[in-house]
Parts: sequence; C-alpha cells; structure tokens
Amino acid sequence: MKNLVLVLTSIVSLALGLFLIIHEPSHLKFTTLSQRIEQDLSTAQIQKFFSQKTSDLSQIQIVIHTKNKIWKEKILKSIILPFESSSTGKYSLQIDAIENFTPEPEAILILQFNLFENSTKNKIWESSRIYHLDSNELKEFIEKQKN
Repeated sequence: MKNLVLVLTSIVSLALGLFLIIHEPSHLKFTTLSQRIEQDLSTAQIQKFFSQKTSDLSQIQIVIHTKNKIWKEKILKSIILPFESSSTGKYSLQIDAIENFTPEPEAILILQFNLFENSTKNKIWESSRIYHLDSNELKEFIEKQKN
C-alpha cells in the first residue's frame, strides 16, 4: 500500500511538472530576467565589483524610472539583490532602474548603483549594470501593456 501511494504521488508530481513546462505560465516566463539579474549581481559581488561598504548598509532603496505602471511593478519584481541591511549600517544604497524598452531590438534595463555615507549624505561610490533584453524578456513587458 505504501508503495502504491508513493508511485501515485510520483506520477502526479511528474504530470504537474510536465504541465507547467508545456504551458509556461506568464510568471514562469518572466523569471529569465530575474534570474539573469540575480546571477549577475551575485557574480559581481563575488568579483568585488561593489564597494566593500555595501556590507554595512542601513537602507536599500530602489527607484524605478518609467511612466508605465505595469512595467514599474515588473521591473521591481525582477531585481533580486545580494545585499542585506541592518539598522546599524553606516551606508545607504540607492538603485535607479532605468528602462529603455524602445526600439524593441535595442531594449535595455540599466541599474545605477549609488552608495551614500549616512553621516554626511555624500555619495561615495557609483556604478551601473546594463542588461540587454532579448525578445522573450521584452515580450512579457509588451504583452502586459497591451492587456
């Protein structure tokens, strides 16, 4: 009896997995950009692209620069950061996400990183990352706009 339950559970799990792969719900299609950003930023952190002071953050703020409300939400959800903050941090990180999705063949998303010292409010470091969106990544933004 235990083996029968195990076999049935395995079959149902396999069927569900195949169903999701075949039908590709929109929230699964969008993960490509999220995964790419997360992987890129994690790799950049390992390669010491970011200032060492990003390990002492009190605040992380993301500002999305687009007039399209749907894109704003999607962009925000696609940014997965490798940083943590604590109330005792000495620095603040502001990330400006700037979309330029037209013309479609040249669609990009720019992440501009600005590190500020809390005590003086002075910017002490800045850099950016540019992500060229492929047609599948851009398609999710364009489809949502037309609906």
